[in-house]
Amino acid sequence: MRNGNTGVGNGIWGGHGGMCAQGHSAGSGAIGYALTWYNAGAAVATNGQGYLDKVTLDAGPVFSDIRQGCQIHADGQNDQYTFLCVSPGQTGCKGWNTAQDPPGSSLEFTTGYKTEVNQWSGNNTLQACANNYQQTTYDTQWYNMSILAPAQGGQTPSFNYPKTTMTAYLCENPAAPGITLNNVTEQGQLYYAQFTNQSQADNNLSVYAVTNCPSIEGTFGAGTDVVYNNDQASVDMVNDMKTFCTSNHVTQ
Repeated sequence: MRNGNTGVGNGIWGGHGGMCAQGHSAGSGAIGYALTWYNAGAAVATNGQGYLDKVTLDAGPVFSDIRQGCQIHADGQNDQYTFLCVSPGQTGCKGWNTAQDPPGSSLEFTTGYKTEVNQWSGNNTLQACANNYQQTTYDTQWYNMSILAPAQGGQTPSFNYPKTTMTAYLCENPAAPGITLNNVTEQGQLYYAQFTNQSQADNNLSVYAVTNCPSIEGTFGAGTDVVYNNDQASVDMVNDMKTFCTSNHVTQ
């Protein structure tokens, strides 16, 4: 609970620290929902206008557009792709170097995950999403469950919180040919592409490429990124949060 203090995060910490959140995979999805739909992102440094000073989103958000992860078209293919953090056109991108060939990287949910997200839509009688184009009858449910869902129920999604510092870590490539990445990087890309407001992009959004991920979404493992050169990405995340989890947005 926050008291009458002014400033983002001041209520819980008495003005001595920031209100911050860090989430991995589904946890990053939870933060994405909170920022986009539940006013967690701070637009101005006053009470009632968001409460998170700093967020670290690790491997995600994974639910940006569930519809694109689940669809199978009449040709039997998902056919949903995206290019990853295309620079210099996309703001906030740092360290992305891997050449990307058309049509890009697949948004399709992989085995296991497709069953879970399919059940959340209420589709419990058919097999998992992304296996039969006839299941496109669930497009509306899949889309409305997504972080990037359209305005509904009197709520409108927001992608502008210039008083909230956002840092993201996404796998750019695996450590070895035998490691197959799932679609969390692609789903995250859809989310970060929404932030075109310059006040957010210039000061408070960084989307880092993690290379050599050792597991399916192993941004926290032995991969490296460009923040602290060759340190483990997990160390980078800790240092990033320790450095920037402050309430300094009040004075910006």
